[in-house]
Amino acid sequence: LLFIKALSSLKFSEGKSWMCAIIASLFYIFSPSMLHRTIAGVPEIESLGMVWFWFAFLFITLAWKEQTQKKMIIYGILAGIFTGLMSWSWGGYRYIYMIMGLTTLLIFLFQKDRIKNLIIFSSWIIPSLLIIFLQVKDLKFIITNISDTGFGIFVLFLLLVDYVLFETKLKEKIKLEKINLPKPILSSLIGILFLVIILFIFDSTFLINSIKDIFERILYPFGRARVGLTVAENKVPYFLEILQNFGYLLWLFIIGTLVIFYDAVKKFSVKNRVILNGFFVLFIIGFVFSKYSPTSILDGDSFFSKLIYIGSLLIFGLLLGYLITKAHIKKDEKILQDFKDIDFIYILMLAFAFWGIVSMRGAIRLLFIISPIVPLISSFLFVRILNYWEENRQDGLKKLAAGIVTCIIIAIMIITFVSYSVGTIYSVKATVPGVYEQQWQQAMSWVRENTPMGSVFVHWWDYGYWVQTIGQRPTVTDGGHFIEYWPHLTGRYVLTTPYPETALSFMKTHNVSYLLIDSTDLGKYGAYSSIGSDETGEDRLSQIPVMVYNPSQSRETNTSNIRVYQGGVFVDEDIFYGENEKQIFLPSNNAVMGGVIIDTSKNESRTLQPQGVFIYNQKQIIIPIRYVYFDNQLVDFGGGLNATVKIIPSVDQNTGTLTIDRAGAAIYLSPKVSKGLFAQLYLLNDGFKKYPTVNLAHAEQDALIKNLNAQGADLGEFAYFGGLRGPIKIWKIDYPNNIIEREEFLRTSGGYGELDNLTFTR
Repeated sequence: LLFIKALSSLKFSEGKSWMCAIIASLFYIFSPSMLHRTIAGVPEIESLGMVWFWFAFLFITLAWKEQTQKKMIIYGILAGIFTGLMSWSWGGYRYIYMIMGLTTLLIFLFQKDRIKNLIIFSSWIIPSLLIIFLQVKDLKFIITNISDTGFGIFVLFLLLVDYVLFETKLKEKIKLEKINLPKPILSSLIGILFLVIILFIFDSTFLINSIKDIFERILYPFGRARVGLTVAENKVPYFLEILQNFGYLLWLFIIGTLVIFYDAVKKFSVKNRVILNGFFVLFIIGFVFSKYSPTSILDGDSFFSKLIYIGSLLIFGLLLGYLITKAHIKKDEKILQDFKDIDFIYILMLAFAFWGIVSMRGAIRLLFIISPIVPLISSFLFVRILNYWEENRQDGLKKLAAGIVTCIIIAIMIITFVSYSVGTIYSVKATVPGVYEQQWQQAMSWVRENTPMGSVFVHWWDYGYWVQTIGQRPTVTDGGHFIEYWPHLTGRYVLTTPYPETALSFMKTHNVSYLLIDSTDLGKYGAYSSIGSDETGEDRLSQIPVMVYNPSQSRETNTSNIRVYQGGVFVDEDIFYGENEKQIFLPSNNAVMGGVIIDTSKNESRTLQPQGVFIYNQKQIIIPIRYVYFDNQLVDFGGGLNATVKIIPSVDQNTGTLTIDRAGAAIYLSPKVSKGLFAQLYLLNDGFKKYPTVNLAHAEQDALIKNLNAQGADLGEFAYFGGLRGPIKIWKIDYPNNIIEREEFLRTSGGYGELDNLTFTR
C-alpha cells in the first residue's frame, strides 16, 4: 500500500495515488495465489519476506523522490537493509536484485540522472550484500550468482566504470569524448572488455557459463537443475493456465504494460513513437504468448517458441541500442533528451512487468510473486484512464471513449474481485487448521520445550520454514534454496545414503543435533532420491510404493491365508536372481514390481516368506523377498531378494463405522531403498542396527492413529487410511569419536556425487 502510494504519487494527484494503492492492495489481499503461503496457521516464510520486499521498494522510491544526496543515501541504505533481511528469510529476495538491476541499467543506458543513479544504487546494494555475506560468508558465491546478486554487482561495476571514466580527472587524460559513442555504451564496452581479460586470466569458463546462465534463467526462471524440476510447485505453467488463475485481470495487466510504455515515450517524435510502440507491442506479444499451451506450436520448448521469445527480446533491445547510438552519433539532442526525460516510475514499473512476464513461464510457485505485479499494473491502468477522462472533459469524443473504457475496466475489476474474494473465502475454510498442521504444531511444541535453543535440525528442505518458525530452531536447508547445492547433499549423504558414517559426517559438519523425518517424505522419495543421485541421475533414484490388500485376489486354505497386495512401480536397478540357467534378469525402468503375496500360517500364527510379483515382457515372475517387518519385528528368511516388506494396518470406513485390518497394506522397500537411512530409521526403526548413536527422541503420532490407539486399536505407528499416515519422528544425534567433519559438506556449489570418495571415519 505505502509503496504503491509513494510510486503513483510521482504521476498522479494525492487522491488518485491512494486510489491506485488501495485497489492494488485489495486485489493483493484476496488473490487466491497468496492464500496457501500467507494464511494464518501455515508457517511459511514468504509472507515475512514480502514485508521486507515492499519496504525495500518503498525506500528505493522515496530515494528517487529526493533531491538531496544525504536523504538519497539514507533511504538507499534502508532499502538495502530490508533487502538483506529478505535474503535471510526467503529466496524471493532475488527479485529485488533483478528488478533493481534492470531499472538501474536502463536509467544508466538512457543517461538519466547519472550521479543520482549511482548514489542510490550503491547505497542500496552495498548494505544488502554485506548482510548476505554475514549469512553465507562466501564472497565467490555472491559474486558469481549471476542471476541475482551477481547481476547487481555487474550493474554496480558498470556504474563505477562510467563514473571513473567521465567524472574524474582520468576523463581529461584519456579523452574518451573523441570516440563518437554514447557514454554508457562506451563505459559498458570498456568495463566488459576489462572483465573478459580478468576472467580469461583467472577463470576462462566463467564468462561463457554466465552468458549461458542468463539465457537459461530467462527461458527457465527456476532452471533445469534437479532441485527445480523435482519440486511439485515448480510445474511449468502455460499462458492459458495463467489466464485461468488471474482471469480478465491478466488482460488489464498486458494492456496496462503497453499503456505505461506509451506514456514513457510520449515525448518522442511521432516517427519514433510509432516505431517504439510498434516494436514494443510485438515484443510483448512474443514474450507473453510464446508459451501459450502444451498442444500448440508455442509450447515454450519448441525451437520456434524459443525463437519468438528470445528473438522478440533481442530485437527490441537492439532497437533501443540503435536509437540511442544513432542519436549520439548524429548529435540528435532531442532524442537523447527524450530518453533522459523518461520518468523513474515508468522504468521501475516496466521492470516489474518484464520480470512478471518472465516468471509467468517459470513455475506455478512463481504465481506468488506475480500476484502483486498484475494488480499493480492493472490499477495503474485504471487510474491512468480515469485521469485521461478528466483531462479531456471538454472533448466530447475523447471523454466518451475514456468513459466507456473506464466502465469496462471497472466491470472487469468488480467481476474479478468478487471471484477472487469468494474463492479465497471458501478455500480458506478448507485449508487450515487441518490435522496435518495440528500434528506439526504439537511436534514443534515438543521441540520448543525439550531441545536447547540453537539446536540445528536436518531434514528434507520442505519443512525448513516450519521448524524455523514454529519450532524456533535453525535448519540446514529450507524452501528458500539459498544454497541449492545443499538439498543434493542432504538427499544423497543423509536421507538415501546406505552408509551411516556418511550421514553422521555430514550432520557433524553442520553441527546438527536433531534429525527429523515426516510421513510425507515417503511420497517424496522420488524427488530427493533424484536430487541426491550422482551425475547419471539414477544411482539413488527410486520410489516407495504402498500396496493395499486386495481381497478379490486373495484366498484362504485350511492351513494359511494367502494375501495379495497390489501396487505398481518400476524396478529401480537391474535385478539378477538365481544362478546359471535359472538366473532371472529384470532390467531397471522396464520391469515392474507389481505386488506382494504374503502367506500367513493359521496353525503357527506366523508370516511365511513374502513373494514379490514382478512383470517383464508380459510375463509374471515370482521372487521370494528376504525380509519382512511386522509388529515391530524384522524377520530374516535367510535368502531371497534383499528387499524388505513392511506390513502395516489399514483402516476402512463403511457406513459410518471403521474397520481395521491388522495387515491391510504393505510398504515395499527395494534392495536399494531398504539400505538407505530413511528406510532404516523411519520405517524399520533401525532394525538392522546400523545407527546405534541415533536415538529416537520424540514421535508425534498422526491424529487419527493416536485417537484409535487411545481406544485400544493398537495400530502402532503407521496405518493406511486414504493414504499412508505416520508420525513425525525426531532423533537425537550423538557422534562416535571416529566420525570426521568434512569441510567439503559446507561448499555452496559442486557436482552431483563428487564427494563420494571422501573418507568419513578415522
